[in-house]
Amino acid sequence: MKKIILSTLFILTSLLSFGQFSERERELIEFEKKQDSIPKSVFLDTTDIKNLKLVYSGNTRQVWRSTNKETQNIEQFYDVRLKFDSKEKALTFHKEYWKENSEYGPEVKNHKIKVNGTEDFRVFKGSDMVNQMVAQYGLQMYCFIFVVDNYYIKFYISCKKELEPSIIQPYLDSVIKKVKN
Repeated sequence: MKKIILSTLFILTSLLSFGQFSERERELIEFEKKQDSIPKSVFLDTTDIKNLKLVYSGNTRQVWRSTNKETQNIEQFYDVRLKFDSKEKALTFHKEYWKENSEYGPEVKNHKIKVNGTEDFRVFKGSDMVNQMVAQYGLQMYCFIFVVDNYYIKFYISCKKELEPSIIQPYLDSVIKKVKN
């Protein structure tokens, strides 16, 4: 039952920013629908994400879920890619839609993450409302948005509430290598 509740909460909180569907949010949804298939080689896989189970794989995103909530730090991990014709176009998109893509949470300035190989790397906590909802399960939300070459990338995770954003470092390192190869 807890698994169903957490999954539902995560989905609802992920969609929360789209609840009122502003014009800009509709633009994002339509843009993503029009994306060509993103090569699976630029996504994280089971060699990168250990002990998480892939529960959804689509054109622009993958969703991973914990297999053992008692021993794992990350509960759920959304891994999103959008491909552009150039790095400049990816950065333009990133800068234009950062607020919507950050899930409206406050920015974390001192995140202690090494970001070599990325452009405009930004970290956000979940909004106050979202973090209040998941805190009862001992969780918190983080959103990481950035550009690597001509890809816009977003990681949206729920993790144990005592963890710092640097928990994402090994995943970031892997995705940078994958995109650059």
